[in-house]
Amino acid sequence: MAGPHRTPAEVDPSVLRRLRALTAHTISKHTPGEKDWYVPLGDPWPRVPRLDVPVLAIHGAVDWPDSIAMADRFVDTVPNGRATTIEGVGHYPNMEKPEEFNTILGQFLSSL
Repeated sequence: MAGPHRTPAEVDPSVLRRLRALTAHTISKHTPGEKDWYVPLGDPWPRVPRLDVPVLAIHGAVDWPDSIAMADRFVDTVPNGRATTIEGVGHYPNMEKPEEFNTILGQFLSSL
């Protein structure tokens, strides 16, 4: 959550609490009696160029570089992709700066 450029102490405590709760919920779903924890997926990259809808990647400037690179690769591969960065946030810009995230998303959706 914090990313490589900041510590958890530099993240809004309410965001950390929400992410911890989400993680606990996800982990609790995987119980010892569950038959199959693993859901195999094929490589999605060959399908990406066939996407026929506009794509917007919104990422935080202090997210992990590989996450940002993957988003950039994605929008560079789809026919109609674009990316934007929100400064001062990590992997969850929608949680850390919801107003800015919603403005960007709203502008994107209005342009369709």
